[in-house]
Amino acid sequence: MVKLQSLERDFENERLNEIFNRVSKLVNQMKCHGDKIDDQRIVDKILISLSEKFNPMVTVIEDTKHLSTMTVQGLIGYLRSYDQRFLRHTEKFIESVFQSKLNVENKSSTQ
Repeated sequence: MVKLQSLERDFENERLNEIFNRVSKLVNQMKCHGDKIDDQRIVDKILISLSEKFNPMVTVIEDTKHLSTMTVQGLIGYLRSYDQRFLRHTEKFIESVFQSKLNVENKSSTQ
């Protein structure tokens, strides 16, 4: 169970890193060819590229942050923080379900 949680955390982190790396690579190529792409455009692209899991955070960012002044690094910080918090809550939920199952099995075996 612990190994599975660790693998899931790595998978989610890899997904975020994949999005950031892919967007960064494209932006660098565009800049090399003379495009003056700004952070707002990059932030918008990242926000629409995220999985459903990030919808609550995207909504908060759109409603409370000034997207026109948000930096890409600031966005990445928000998303990584949200992802870590989300995974901690998921791990706690899985642990409580696992513990509940053990308790039910123990009660069943003693009866």
